[in-house]
Amino acid sequence: MLEKDDIHRRAASRFKARALAEYHRNGQFEIPVAKSMKLVTGAGSDWAFSETSTEMTPGGDAIVNITDRMKLPAKARNAHLVAGDEYDHLVYSLEVSRSKPKVLLYLALLLLVAAAMLGVLSFRISGAKAALPP
Repeated sequence: MLEKDDIHRRAASRFKARALAEYHRNGQFEIPVAKSMKLVTGAGSDWAFSETSTEMTPGGDAIVNITDRMKLPAKARNAHLVAGDEYDHLVYSLEVSRSKPKVLLYLALLLLVAAAMLGVLSFRISGAKAALPP
């Protein structure tokens, strides 16, 4: 959504994005945050970062203020900011359901192969009986 006010020379662009977090094993998630972004508020599931800079425009220099607001999942816990090399990271934990064991997948594939072999075998047996004279 874009809001524009030419009288006060102000424009605001808003958008929502989901699934920005990277998953790291054991229920750890992290969201990259630019080093230039300063923490405004951060508690629980609501976090806000802000950056102010100048930008060259045809009419002269303009002040640009960027605010990023992040709303973590309701069940997120242990949220904290970690300094990194290129980016800082907003890290949090979330209980995730365990994946099904791969044994079930392999068992299902084995059963499919066995069913296919039985189908081919039954087709050959029925075809062989039809070829015999009475």
